[in-house]
Amino acid sequence: MEPRVVGGDRVPITSFPHSAFLVVSSKMGSFVCGSSVINQKILLTAAHCIDSCVNNCKGSRAYAGSANKKAGDRVYFLRTMIHEEYSRKQIKNDIGLILLESPLRLGKLIKRVALLRKPPSTRLATLAGWGMIDERLYIYTDYLHSVKQNVWNFEECKKKIPTIPNGTICAGDVRGQKYASEGDSGSALIVDKYIQIGIVSYKRPDISRAIVIYTDVSYFYNWIKKNSRNIYCNYV
Repeated sequence: MEPRVVGGDRVPITSFPHSAFLVVSSKMGSFVCGSSVINQKILLTAAHCIDSCVNNCKGSRAYAGSANKKAGDRVYFLRTMIHEEYSRKQIKNDIGLILLESPLRLGKLIKRVALLRKPPSTRLATLAGWGMIDERLYIYTDYLHSVKQNVWNFEECKKKIPTIPNGTICAGDVRGQKYASEGDSGSALIVDKYIQIGIVSYKRPDISRAIVIYTDVSYFYNWIKKNSRNIYCNYV
């Protein structure tokens, strides 16, 4: 699983104010991911970004409010939650929540993402993240980059990748030049500027370098709403 923005353009945080950069610390070491702001206290990300620190996330932190990944407001994790049927081996139900120690300061630079049970149907979406921008030279970026992505629904994606689980969609660049890369896991796939339809999950480079599998946010809408309340009410 190589959840991997390559070929993207540098963008200001005001274009993607819902984006938050994650540094996840665990016994396995530290690594980076993306996330999106649900509200002042909760972030949405991929389960595989936080499954190694569910019981102990000491030192794990989020940065929000700046296109420079380490220049935004820094807030530490208080608690994390992953889907109860998440499987790293099968890469299914790849979704999780992060409860922050202190609230984010919402405003021009930090805004909530919109989550809809039935998002608008579209063939074009946008991904923004702080992941690798050149896989050949192994170059990461300190600044937020974005790419346009063509979206395929589950049925269309199933034809390309028969093994994908329920609750996923696919998106990518037909020319294979612009796509999510390492470090973009957990980042939001967006339509209409602020509506999140997907979470970067993983790639299948053996099938296509440019096609990325995303967790389908609308499929997990009820799970997100229910567990956002649970994680907040149980630990605050």
